Amino acid sequence: MAHQPSIEELLIKQLQQPLNAAEEEILNQWLEASSENRELYNSFQNKELLESKLDELQQFDENAAWNKMVASGKWTPADKKKVVRLFRQPWHYAAAAVLFLAIGSGVYFLVAKTDTQPVAVVENTEILPGKNQAILTIGDSVINLSDQKSGIVTAGNAIVYNDGEKIAETNKMITLSTPRGGQFQAVLPDGSKLWLNAASSVEFPSKFSSKDRTVKVSGEVYFEVAQNQQSPFMVKAGNTSVQVLGTSFNINAYDDERVVRTTLVNGSVRVSPLESNSGNVILKPGQQAVSSNNGEITGVFSPELANILAWKNGFFSFEKADIETVMRQLERWYDIKVEYRGAIPTVKLNGDLDRQIPLSDVLKYLSRLNIKFEREGRTITILP
Repeated sequence: MAHQPSIEELLIKQLQQPLNAAEEEILNQWLEASSENRELYNSFQNKELLESKLDELQQFDENAAWNKMVASGKWTPADKKKVVRLFRQPWHYAAAAVLFLAIGSGVYFLVAKTDTQPVAVVENTEILPGKNQAILTIGDSVINLSDQKSGIVTAGNAIVYNDGEKIAETNKMITLSTPRGGQFQAVLPDGSKLWLNAASSVEFPSKFSSKDRTVKVSGEVYFEVAQNQQSPFMVKAGNTSVQVLGTSFNINAYDDERVVRTTLVNGSVRVSPLESNSGNVILKPGQQAVSSNNGEITGVFSPELANILAWKNGFFSFEKADIETVMRQLERWYDIKVEYRGAIPTVKLNGDLDRQIPLSDVLKYLSRLNIKFEREGRTITILP
């Protein structure tokens, strides 16, 4: 079946080249559907206005955020190239025209009117993005790990930072957890590597048995598993079990999400309900298994891997994400509380944001979409 372009695609294309007859027909039907559509279309034809909006957008690009973070002394960038622009391609007028755009229940343009009700923001201190921070639990002992380090290595009975500095010795179960606003890395006793997103945890022994390598996770974790065909690697997340021999995959198993998502990058994994081997699926690279809270696999999909792994690579990536999905991610990373007053906005959001910009810059982006909110301390209230 031929791809039918969306209104977003047609509006952007028209700024760059003529539409064909079929595309013009789709656009004309949309224009005739409402006077609001016609008004928005006319805004798209005002190139001076688009240039002006692009200039405004560029005032809040990643360079300003980068310099602000470096000047704070609380974060030292390893490589400026890791910063991801909100727009991946230089669309010029199109970039100015569309920050996030959703067609259906609501259409939000960067050129939206500015005479709307102002966003209410109580005088607040700046909320900085998350950073390297984690808690190590060994038996009854709890160790707050240094936020100047990025990860730990477990080998033998020793636990050290990834620069070799010793932390502890143990032969007990180990739990590495990140709070809201934290991230951390670890090398497991078998040499497998993992990355913890905010509000996540992994539990593992100080030494794996010769028969299997089992870990238990919550939240979101990315694995690069060391190969060992004699000792399968098992991940338990809620009522979902993932078995691998040697592979890279991401698992998202937050308690406040309705499902568990297991996404394979390379290799092979078997996903099944924890209490049963029936109804299991073997994923191919690029596939994602979705499991319900009881472990039942409800579907297999092929998502965009760049979006799934965006958190590991330092940015948020949204594709037709509803406001609740977006705000749950912001809650975990910025350690904030999000509440809703009245009807929840039905806009769908698309785009990328650098995870190292302060919360105030994120809120500026949201306000440009005509999303109204109030902020008081670390609480954000989304308004109808």
